[in-house]
Amino acid sequence: MDSVLDHAPVGVGIVGLDGRFLKVNNQLAAELRRSAGALERLRFQDITDLRDLDPDMENVERLLRGDADSYSMEKRFFDGADEPFWTQLRVSLVRGSSGAPLHFLSVVEDISLRKAQEQDMLNLALRDPLTGLPNRHWFDREAEALFRRWRREGCSGALTVVDVNGLKEVNDRWGHAAGDTVIAQAGQRLAAAVRKHGIAARLGGDEFVLLLKTHLQQFGAVLRWLLGRPVPWQGVQLPCSISAGSAVPGADGGTLAQLMAAADARMYEDKRQFYARFPEGVRLPRCGAPQAAAQPVHGR
Repeated sequence: MDSVLDHAPVGVGIVGLDGRFLKVNNQLAAELRRSAGALERLRFQDITDLRDLDPDMENVERLLRGDADSYSMEKRFFDGADEPFWTQLRVSLVRGSSGAPLHFLSVVEDISLRKAQEQDMLNLALRDPLTGLPNRHWFDREAEALFRRWRREGCSGALTVVDVNGLKEVNDRWGHAAGDTVIAQAGQRLAAAVRKHGIAARLGGDEFVLLLKTHLQQFGAVLRWLLGRPVPWQGVQLPCSISAGSAVPGADGGTLAQLMAAADARMYEDKRQFYARFPEGVRLPRCGAPQAAAQPVHGR
């Protein structure tokens, strides 16, 4: 057995029923980022990330009960510097001639590079490339869980829908590069506004959503002031203004969908009032006047 272990091209170890490493080959030591001698003084439980310990132990119990002959799982171990890293673990139970369990045979492969690449791809899929903010996919996937976690922490939570006014006019007059600049700048300003209070995400087009730990008094006024400043673009000061609507759990519903519906309705009412007061919407700079200021017509 020792010869087989020593010449195996993969990381292989014999593990006692109590979890102690009885014999490991050099490849397993390399995969687990420790020396063979150090591993043989430890149990696998000692170097398993707590997030993965319970599922691993449940699989071990299945083997000992005879419910399965082997199992495979992705699992995080700690290296010698107590940094977690990902592995692919395959474990079989070896029994004696009487059928009694003798020990486990474990095969380990370091997959941390693959997991890092997967995480990078996931981050790209959940990020809006223009603003760098979380996108609609992130919102649909994570927002409900985030609100539940905040409620467990004693935070009331709030949701604000924000829509950038006059984007079509900017796109029609100056092109989509100018409109993209307005959206990117709006995203940066929103992220800065909520950095200590929650998360900003871009739902698409000219629409954003803010998830807040608590309802902030006068937050709408603060947002209008932050986003009301013009955006510099190729010597022109482009307009940037918003319509917004907020909702709070309890008064406006208990689910994320109910909060979104309430906030959306208030945002559209805010936008209706804006265009009722200022039917021209935004005033754009004149051609040939690169230093002219393109300001919102309204004063909010």
